[in-house]
Amino acid sequence: MLWCSAARPGGRIEATAVEAEDYARLSARDRSERRVARMLLNVSVPDTVSPDTVPLAEIQEALGVGRTTTSELRTAAVNLIHGGYRP
Repeated sequence: MLWCSAARPGGRIEATAVEAEDYARLSARDRSERRVARMLLNVSVPDTVSPDTVPLAEIQEALGVGRTTTSELRTAAVNLIHGGYRP
């Protein structure tokens, strides 16, 4: 698993992003999309991110959601990144 958590180097980015999401009162769905976007950005640069950057199984395991939901979240995360999302 390559994405960062608060206990790993770079985990401060994750913690700061979660704090910002709390402040913005994002829905659980929006938070999940942004979490997947951070996973994608952790292993790729924004201009080269594609849905296949992080395997569905890895996202599914991290979020504990079904495969269809995982696929939808990953697609939404890629769209967020291409729209300018940066944690």
